[in-house]
Amino acid sequence: MNFRLTVIVIITLVFGTVVMAHPIPDIPVRAFFYGSGKARIEVEIDPRCFLEDPNEELYMLYWYFQRCDEAEKQKMIDDAIAFVPTRLKFAFESSQGVRKPKYEVDFTTHDGRPLEKLDDPVVMRLVWETVLPKTAKTYQIQTKKVGILSVIPLNHVNNEAVEKVQVLFPGEDSYVLDLPERLSEEEIRSIMTKPLIFGVGLLIAFIFLRTFRRFSK
Repeated sequence: MNFRLTVIVIITLVFGTVVMAHPIPDIPVRAFFYGSGKARIEVEIDPRCFLEDPNEELYMLYWYFQRCDEAEKQKMIDDAIAFVPTRLKFAFESSQGVRKPKYEVDFTTHDGRPLEKLDDPVVMRLVWETVLPKTAKTYQIQTKKVGILSVIPLNHVNNEAVEKVQVLFPGEDSYVLDLPERLSEEEIRSIMTKPLIFGVGLLIAFIFLRTFRRFSK
């Protein structure tokens, strides 16, 4: 009995389900842009992406991931960071240029949800947080003409999802996204202080109400 068949038999016995061929992995890229200039880009990488024929491989499930040692996990992280620039590029229209991505990586299941169930598929979420220069006007994903994996841009502006969704095949570019108009420092301070003012108002009202009830008895 070869290794793959052994794995299928074990998983079937543990979970009581038949393991079937999984769809070829894609690369979702979630981007969040704000009027303050802050940006957050999350790239989701399935470990199967590193394999020669990812379509023929099973998901890495949480029960198996738990048996990986720290060296194996670190190698997956290093491979994911090295893998991203071989498949895509973040292109910004900016006269000042944009810093090179620097990622924080964690292990999740799909859509950034925490790993909980033993049969949860394991993926890596690479997160790049930065502040864009004031001259940054647009954002686009440019994919490399390499491999067979598709890239899915999922954009958000000021916490609102952009409804336009694409599936990019190797060598294709995404639509050009207009970045939000930059807020002035005064506008940013106003946005940050409004919740504080509201909270202080509630606290004053609460203290006044308690004092009024005490003296009305």
